[in-house]
Amino acid sequence: MNENYDAALRNVEQAGLYDADIPLLNYYWGATLVALGRTKEACPKLRISVDAFENEGRGLFEQHCGAI
Repeated sequence: MNENYDAALRNVEQAGLYDADIPLLNYYWGATLVALGRTKEACPKLRISVDAFENEGRGLFEQHCGAI
């Protein structure tokens, strides 16, 4: 909400260290990287989200990383 993407990225990375199977983790990780302009790093995270059938990641993946 306050668009503090650097802090959000640190939190998501930390959460991933504890449990990589958190629902929507890769979607939020990818979305945060996109918001920071780091699309190249975001695409692998968004791909994982799409592959896990998380519909939230599909739109961002298609918009920033190409067709599925």
